[in-house]
Formats: sequence, structure tokens, C-alpha cells
Amino acid sequence: MTAASSATSASAASAVTGASGRQPIDPRVGCSTISLRRLPLDEALRKIAGAGFAEIDLGALPGVCDHVPFPLPGERVGPIAGLVRDSGLRVRTVNADVGPLDDPALTPSTVAARLEPLVRLAELTGAPSVTLPCGAQEGPAHEGPSHGGPPRGDEDAAIRAVAGALAAAERVVAPAGLALLVEAPHFSRLCHDLSRALRLREELAGTPVRLVLDTSHVVAGGGDCVAAARAFGDRL
Repeated sequence: MTAASSATSASAASAVTGASGRQPIDPRVGCSTISLRRLPLDEALRKIAGAGFAEIDLGALPGVCDHVPFPLPGERVGPIAGLVRDSGLRVRTVNADVGPLDDPALTPSTVAARLEPLVRLAELTGAPSVTLPCGAQEGPAHEGPSHGGPPRGDEDAAIRAVAGALAAAERVVAPAGLALLVEAPHFSRLCHDLSRALRLREELAGTPVRLVLDTSHVVAGGGDCVAAARAFGDRL
């Protein structure tokens, strides 16, 4: 590198260094508030921003990450959105759980009622999407079994039920201009491995629902991340 190009690089780096003096992290890399779930939301946001991140995954997972309470009262939506906006962080997705989507007792109207304040939160924070899980979680939340939750009866029927609930949920988020995503596979839930996640993908054919690939869950389920990415293709 020449002295001139070195100076130019140093100048560019200085231009993007924040007030704290910390070099910002590449904007393609975000941080989930779930990673700081033991902290209050305002403190978690300060730490994430202070570390140089620009983007977050906002956790709304009852019993796992309560930064967004469940159910979310309408009067709490504005104050939570205000905290996030004041942090200066972008929200990639509101990562939420509205109940076990393979449970026949969980009706579309119940899913819609639980989703609506989360959709409003996504709108107010500028998030482009809402993420839901891929079925039931066995046992108390986040204590987890060694692997995924058992199906409610027939496995294929349970996966079809999840797909149907997701399709119904997508119709709730779509009018707000949001995308609906599903995290699959997820090691402690119904679709705990690549095989079940691919079956869920097949059931979602013809819907706009896309899949989030969490590489830690792929590895925990005994899968290969590259193979998973190729298998999901443009649904990813």
C-alpha cells in the first residue's frame, strides 16, 4: 500500500468512527437483543450501540427474552418503540412467539390478536419483518430438551398445522407491508432439524413466508450449514 492510499484509508476510517472512538461494525452484521436478555431493554440497546452495531434483532420471546412483553399491551407499544428509536439502532426483525403454532386450539383469530401489537411495533421501529418460531417448544421455555419438541400426534399433521398458522399470520402482517419469516430449523422446537425444516418449506410453497437460517441451530441438529443454505434456496 502506498503512503497516499494509506492516508486515504486512515481518513476514511476516521470519518466513520463514532463519537465513542469505536470503529463501527460492518452494517451487514447485527446483534440480537436476545443475547443480552438478562438486561433491561434500554441497557441492552445502549450496550449494543456502544459496541458499534447498527442493527438489531428485537426479542419478543416469552420466557426467553422479555424485552417486549407477551402479550404486548397496546399502551406499551409506543414507549418500547420510542426506546428503540432513541437508541439509533435499526431493527431487522421483531423476533416473536405468539404460541405453539402446531396446537389446533390456537385459532387464527388468537394468532391475529397477539400479532397485531407486534405488527404495530414493527411499523413504529421501521422493522421490515416479523419472525415466528417453527412449532411447539418442549418443556419450560429455553430450558429445552436435548432436542426438539415432540409433535402433537402425527408429525406430518403437526408440520402442516405450523404451515397453516404461518400462512394465516402472513395475512396479518402483509397489509402493513411487512414480511413474515420463520426460524427453521430450531433445535428446541418442533422443526428441530433440516429434514423437518425442509418439510415445512414444502408446506409453505405458494405462500410468501420465508425462512431464517440460524447456523447454530443447523449445527446443533446435526446438519451442514452450506447444504441447508443450498436446500432452502430462494426461500432463505
